[in-house]
Amino acid sequence: MKKKDVTIALADTVRELKDSVFDTVAELTKDYIATADSNSAINHEVEMHERLIRHEILSSLHSYTKKEFDTSKKELDARLTDMGYDVEGSPGITRTVYQDAEITFNKRQNKDGVTTGMTDLLNALSQIGVPKETINKAVEQATKPKRGNVYYIIEVGD
Repeated sequence: MKKKDVTIALADTVRELKDSVFDTVAELTKDYIATADSNSAINHEVEMHERLIRHEILSSLHSYTKKEFDTSKKELDARLTDMGYDVEGSPGITRTVYQDAEITFNKRQNKDGVTTGMTDLLNALSQIGVPKETINKAVEQATKPKRGNVYYIIEVGD
């Protein structure tokens, strides 16, 4: 197996997936009848309908591939563990975990970070004697709004 062959096979697979999505959108939207009055509005309505269907298809594919990708990583680690290999990562280092005649499997772990829990910080400040009013004022000044996640929910009618 050559790298070129794998690259071509992967490109073909992605192209087939794109073609399949395109064909599925066309099939599911072919009978749609727009209700707008002008040609421009009709074009926008049809395009929006197609984009909604495409998004729903891609959402489903994303869920499937994400689950399969996560499962694949677990299966790789499980198989290598069964074979007696160390699958643990090393912070900040890329290391070869497995290699055969055609494929090398490297694993990289980002450097470890740190996190500070808000409750732990407030408790620690109280324990060292920082007045509650000072803590509350600092929390109020440091608190910033955070935009919530946005979910695209498309429901197909009967």
